[in-house]
Amino acid sequence: MFTSFRNLFGYSLLLLVGMTTAVQAQLTPQEVAAQHALNGPEIKKLKVAGHEFNVKKATVTADARQTVLKGQVSHHLSFRPDDQIYYTIVKSGGKVISIDINIDRGGLAPYASRLAAFVIGKDLADGDFKALLQNLGQRVDGRWESAADLIIATIALKAPDSSVTRTLPTPRPRPSGGVLRDHRIGQTTGTPTVRDHRTKPVVRDHRN
Repeated sequence: MFTSFRNLFGYSLLLLVGMTTAVQAQLTPQEVAAQHALNGPEIKKLKVAGHEFNVKKATVTADARQTVLKGQVSHHLSFRPDDQIYYTIVKSGGKVISIDINIDRGGLAPYASRLAAFVIGKDLADGDFKALLQNLGQRVDGRWESAADLIIATIALKAPDSSVTRTLPTPRPRPSGGVLRDHRIGQTTGTPTVRDHRTKPVVRDHRN
């Protein structure tokens, strides 16, 4: 019985690995990079546009206004220290607001993203996501910086934006009809009821 259970467990594990591999096979390399940046774990020596990269899991902070992602991509090199790429992505209202990239080549320097212009402000609800990713891939010029730019642009597009899923508390409905008394101010809301507590004087004739 134990042997049967072990065989069943092994078969299930192989099936799960096979399904994961099949799903990843349907993704482009930059989408695989984005998947690991958003969900982890770190992936190493991933080849994107002819260059190898290590992609670390990004950190995400979010509030009701925006979502900020900060992450790191390393350009893998064999005979010298890897080039380190640091990025910050800001999303709000379901759209990419900004992408900032810095590259450490022995000193940190900003990198002007060529692909950010095709990503910032895009409303993916009205567009074809796959077509946009394909368009970005066609703009890579062969340099490793351009390939890193493609990875970060894909992360920006695929990152969920918590600011669009947060909802404000539902306001308390106002009662229809009747009189609602507010005891804090001694007044009424809704349709006011005015009472005249003054009584009409009674005039008696004492002459009779």
